[in-house]
Amino acid sequence: MNNTDLKTQLIADFKTAEGRMNGEAKSAVHQIRKQALERFDKLGFPTIRHEEWKYSNVKNLVNQAFEFNAVTDFSAKDLEEMPIPNLEGNILYFINGVYNAELSIIVSPIIELQILTFAEAAKMQPELVEQYFNKHSDYQDNAFTALNTAFANNGIFVHVPDNKVVTQPIILRFISDARTLNVASQPRNLIVVGKRSEVQIAEAYRSLGDNASFTNAVTEFVIGEEANVHYYKIQNESDKSYHIGTTSVLQADKSVFTANTVTANGGFVRNNLNVKIDGEYAEANMYGLYIPNGKQHVDNHTAVDHAKPNSNSNELY
Repeated sequence: MNNTDLKTQLIADFKTAEGRMNGEAKSAVHQIRKQALERFDKLGFPTIRHEEWKYSNVKNLVNQAFEFNAVTDFSAKDLEEMPIPNLEGNILYFINGVYNAELSIIVSPIIELQILTFAEAAKMQPELVEQYFNKHSDYQDNAFTALNTAFANNGIFVHVPDNKVVTQPIILRFISDARTLNVASQPRNLIVVGKRSEVQIAEAYRSLGDNASFTNAVTEFVIGEEANVHYYKIQNESDKSYHIGTTSVLQADKSVFTANTVTANGGFVRNNLNVKIDGEYAEANMYGLYIPNGKQHVDNHTAVDHAKPNSNSNELY
């Protein structure tokens, strides 16, 4: 399979899925999806001739075939073989990109926060989703973000109201089960944190099996005035994994955002962290640790827009 074949397959998959949407096809969210697909079609996959991708060649990725959101027999027994010691909190599992309610647990009361799958939120909270979805994660110049936006359906929506301290962390575990075939997923996460609120959110990525896996993830944060967000991204995937992740952050006055990205393992990893500080006296902290070995490729790409004066940003990788 070549670059054009994969793009053609994805466009065909979109049209097939669109045909099953019924009334949802008229929603504002789906109109954004359609626009994103058109942009992806125009952009195509990047090459090393693109300035932003000259150090990350995706040729091997786009020359493979993947089954998106593949059905799997992954169970709680499989989970026992990949424990995280002392793991507590709101733990949500996504297997090949699909939310698994049976394995997941939500312990925080609804008065502290609302957690929905992205698909649920688009139906149950359309006004809130439309207000924030894709407002700060620009796909105009990023084919992978455009692709994720076009297929935005799997992932999580978190809303923390004003003046709330969420005492239990939110842990999103994304597991790629590649034991029988090449698999791919496109998680889309939208986290809205109200004024003077505080929350901890972690994304943990893991892959299983000897086949290839491809994760194309986008997470958007909208952080209100004086809010405090601690964000963790932990990657422990196989040598045959491809991970392209984009985290976009919008900060208001006096807010604090702290990101810790740890790449323990992964064949090809590209992390984009884009922060817009749109408020005075706000602070953004971007920290990372990467431990590649052999021919593994890890590219951490960061950008900070100090849109308003009197703000600080710190970075250490």
